[in-house]
Amino acid sequence: MAPEQNREPVYPNDNTPTVPDAPPPVQPPPPADPVDRPYAAAYERERYVQPVQPAPVARPTVWTTFRMIQVDYLVFGIIEAIVVIRFLLKLLGANPDAAFTSFMYQISSPFVAPFQGVFPSPATQGSVLELASLLAIIVYILLSILIAQIIWVVRRRRA
Repeated sequence: MAPEQNREPVYPNDNTPTVPDAPPPVQPPPPADPVDRPYAAAYERERYVQPVQPAPVARPTVWTTFRMIQVDYLVFGIIEAIVVIRFLLKLLGANPDAAFTSFMYQISSPFVAPFQGVFPSPATQGSVLELASLLAIIVYILLSILIAQIIWVVRRRRA
């Protein structure tokens, strides 16, 4: 075996290995004169700063559609509950001079007024079967469903 094959590499006095084939690191040239410095700075910014994309246009989401439908059902549910309470108070012959009964009749009156006179209201011994209230309940339920379907169709068409 030749003694030259097992030799350690010989380093110069500063203890750093020398690699003759490696090119020196490339540095961007400095600006030639002070006038070019603003352009060089802009060039450096463009290299490191990524362009910002514009924000996407807000489009209706399924979540907002469901929220609008929930608001629709909430509003019509409150109206229907008021009309149901009126119907029960009339059916059970509640005293109209009582504060709660009078209050409920005043609040529910605008919701039942469009349906007054469509059907007769039979009455016996103080209790009244107010068919106008029943008709109002049915119409408001159907109206609520119709509005919810319109919201669903319109919002889905936009998305």
